Amino acid sequence: MTRSWIAERVKGATDRLDAEHKGLVAYIEFARAHPNLYRIIEEAQFVAPDAYKAHYDSFADRYRRNLEDAAERGEISDGNQETRAWALIGMSVFLGLRFGIWEPERSADEIAREASDLISRGLAP
Repeated sequence: MTRSWIAERVKGATDRLDAEHKGLVAYIEFARAHPNLYRIIEEAQFVAPDAYKAHYDSFADRYRRNLEDAAERGEISDGNQETRAWALIGMSVFLGLRFGIWEPERSADEIAREASDLISRGLAP
């Protein structure tokens, strides 16, 4: 459900960085629209750790392939796309928790813009 929610909302992205922004907006909105499902996924790590790991392994594998494709198109830099996929997933999960579940008052687009700046420009001055 999460993947199809995000996939529908990143359709028409102009490039990988635009897809990252739209995907993060979608992820935060998913957490807001489905807080119980979001919680179930996170609680699965305690009651069904194999299923929980499989969920994220599958998500990360698809994410890695998308990043590899984007690197081949020259939309993002070369690098270890598996590590990047997991890092981006971690960012999404915790931003979804913080701004989707705990404090949903801020605009999802505003949060995604700030995270997108980090994704596209890093922390370097």
